[in-house]
Amino acid sequence: MTDNSFLDTLQMLYSITRVSADGFREAIEDLPDNAWGAETFSAMAEQREAFASELAREITSRGGQVNESAGMKMAAALHQTWMNVRSALSANDDRYAVLAEAERGEDYIKSRYEEALEDEMPPEVRALVTRHYEGIVAAHDRIKLMRDRAQEE
Repeated sequence: MTDNSFLDTLQMLYSITRVSADGFREAIEDLPDNAWGAETFSAMAEQREAFASELAREITSRGGQVNESAGMKMAAALHQTWMNVRSALSANDDRYAVLAEAERGEDYIKSRYEEALEDEMPPEVRALVTRHYEGIVAAHDRIKLMRDRAQEE
């Protein structure tokens, strides 16, 4: 495959994955003292940081340059979700509201990865994006389960 248009897709994924990692980290800072979600959010932030690093390496290994502002429109939408999480945290200790917003963010990043997987890309890049997608789906499902349990409380 000589067409490198998939690099734009990787740039977009890099941007939203980076924003996702930052969002989880910022949410941890705003969690109440009981830190009911700190461990989960920390693990998800670490996952997203690792994914972003892998995407950056893939971009540069294929002759591209990581552009921190690429995909910012999509990243801004995800960032807004994380701002809603922070707002819910500062307003009260409503686990359900916080987790519902976090799940919304996970829905967003999951859908961007699904769209990316529709693009043409070399098999080894597809394998990387697929592995990331599977991790994001697992994280989404974990947050959804936490949200459902919080609703039952």
